Amino acid sequence: QGSADVNLEEVCYQDLPQSLKNKSIASLLHDGRFDVNIIGYKKQDGEFIINPSENTLLDTHSKFFVLGQKTEIQRLNEILSVQE
Repeated sequence: QGSADVNLEEVCYQDLPQSLKNKSIASLLHDGRFDVNIIGYKKQDGEFIINPSENTLLDTHSKFFVLGQKTEIQRLNEILSVQE
């Protein structure tokens, strides 16, 4: 069963707080801040990874794609200070 409250958000590396830069996806997901899924990762060379491993490092000029409930995406944006 789907929900109309599910959103997809693109997050750029430069929007991450310094504490999450050069860390793994697991660091972002398991620190308890967000209840979201990272469903895609675009490396700085343009390579796109679908359902990246939690061991994938968030590195310079990368982007990742987050799927989650609208409220969780809003929290993510607030913490990262992303403008909607």
